[in-house]
Amino acid sequence: FKSMPSTSFRSIVTLAMFAAAAFGALFVATVLFRPRRVWTFPTLFSAPMFIFALSLWGVGLGGGYLLAFNVTGLTPPAFQGARGLWDPDEGRYTNVAMEMMQSGDYFQPHRHHETLHVTKPPVTYWALAASMQSLGRNEWAARLPMALAFILTVLLVFQLGRTFAATRPWLPALIYLSSPLPFFAANIITTDTLLAFAETAAVLAFVRYRFDGKSLRYLDGMWALFGLAFMIKGPPGLLPLLAILAWQWRNGGIKLLFRPLGLLLFMVIGFTWFLLITQQKPELLDYFLHHEVVDRVASAAHDRNSQW
Repeated sequence: FKSMPSTSFRSIVTLAMFAAAAFGALFVATVLFRPRRVWTFPTLFSAPMFIFALSLWGVGLGGGYLLAFNVTGLTPPAFQGARGLWDPDEGRYTNVAMEMMQSGDYFQPHRHHETLHVTKPPVTYWALAASMQSLGRNEWAARLPMALAFILTVLLVFQLGRTFAATRPWLPALIYLSSPLPFFAANIITTDTLLAFAETAAVLAFVRYRFDGKSLRYLDGMWALFGLAFMIKGPPGLLPLLAILAWQWRNGGIKLLFRPLGLLLFMVIGFTWFLLITQQKPELLDYFLHHEVVDRVASAAHDRNSQW
């Protein structure tokens, strides 16, 4: 902004002001007159755009991004109970969590007391069950873990910004919080928002070591957090680790990543549940490796990108 001519800057701020007014009007009108339709697509799109436009306007006046962060902290949890559960994902995840609450068995996920459901590791089900145990069996409580994970991820991105955009550390966080896709995901019960939180925390731990000159203990924390990511969604949780390994290999020091304590934490956090449940039910080993990994990537069994 500082490099822009004053007339251009004023024009951008003026456009942002009108955009904030337009998107804000759509959002507020829906809340007031059609509250049960708050999270339809037009309104979902208007909410992050309103935050971004308001922030851009505020930055032009000075310090407005702080207002944006406050708005973001309030917006994701605000209307989580304004609609029923959407099938198939929200109903499935909530059903498994409620089965855990009813049976008291938090180790083996079930959709029905006779139907084992292990398509995903249990962390998401645990988060939903803990929230509903504390706040009641309702849609707001079921979606709250996703909203909290989104807010925490925004704060983590802000911390990354302090390293990679030191003069404007708020900008990466502002871009993330006003991006429609993460904002949408924070209002839907899936594994993705929790996964983004764990992966971002792991990357931040690596950045603290590699770019901020912090202790090697941060690498142990990185491995522990990747173990948590693996327990949220399995192998997709390790995708940022591939980028980290490639970076370290290209720039030297890849051996430093493989600290015994860090690897132990990764194995304990990421694999204990898989080892114990396959020990109880040996047939699940083939299910995890073949059906959930090989078939998803290299076959049309799940009807995903079958042309490849």
